[in-house]
Amino acid sequence: MKYFRLTVIMFVVGAFFLLPVLGCDQSDDSIEWLDNGDKEFDEKNYEKAIEHYAKAISIDPDDAYAYYRRGGAYYHLKRYNKAIKDLTKVISIDPNKSSAYNDRGWVYYEMKKYDKALEDYE
Repeated sequence: MKYFRLTVIMFVVGAFFLLPVLGCDQSDDSIEWLDNGDKEFDEKNYEKAIEHYAKAISIDPDDAYAYYRRGGAYYHLKRYNKAIKDLTKVISIDPNKSSAYNDRGWVYYEMKKYDKALEDYE
């Protein structure tokens, strides 16, 4: 019984330290895709940026930043519906991200959906 408890304790402690390390590789991959996307975005290679952000999203589907930047790339390509979709996802992940409301309002404005734009600016 004594050894069983010791084994359980070691398992729990080991899992506590091992899980963050295992998750770290995925996060590093996501960060790499985000960095590559940002570089392409800054160079105005929006199609390539979208590909990189999509890879980051596939690794971490709750990464508000990846959706936000991809939404910006879609905006620059005048793919307004896709930009709205990504910016709305950002807001669902982080309702306090005011820049997502602002940018979505701007996209609605470009689409001549002035009522919706005003809602985001309020």
